[in-house]
Amino acid sequence: APYLGIGVIGAFAGNYSFLNQDPKEFALGARIPVGVEYLPDTVPVGIFAEVVPGVGLLPTNFTFFQGSLGGRYYF
Repeated sequence: APYLGIGVIGAFAGNYSFLNQDPKEFALGARIPVGVEYLPDTVPVGIFAEVVPGVGLLPTNFTFFQGSLGGRYYF
């Protein structure tokens, strides 16, 4: 099952120093996950892979790219 979403990402002191920002500030951005999820019929789980381009809005404008592999249990 393919999916597309939109979300907000926030980071506080020290969480985003890899972006060369001041770690004492707050960062805020938007992200758009695009992915695919495998949902078997027999068990309530999902296995997914996604790529997530994004843009930082505060404290300065910057772009970033994320990716994820994972699983979900539906209950």
